[in-house]
Amino acid sequence: MRKLVSACIIVVLLSSCFRSTITVGEGPKLNQELTAKNHYLVYGLFPVKTADIKTMTAGSSHYEVELVMTPLDAVLASFTGGIYVPQTVIVKK
Repeated sequence: MRKLVSACIIVVLLSSCFRSTITVGEGPKLNQELTAKNHYLVYGLFPVKTADIKTMTAGSSHYEVELVMTPLDAVLASFTGGIYVPQTVIVKK
């Protein structure tokens, strides 16, 4: 039983919970990558601070946005019991 619990914890910590990718225009062309965080409360229902995609893309018409819950984000969300839920935003230009 102890090994099963340990295996489940390892799987949760090493996997990403979800990943959404949005491509605008023809996608990234400059090989630039910017990272920011979205901060939510109560299982993601209430946004506290979200990344400004317009500022991150700096007027580019060809880019890709990835919304990712990294393992660290998942650990923070589970540690707080879902009260605080971070999300990583990656913009590739």
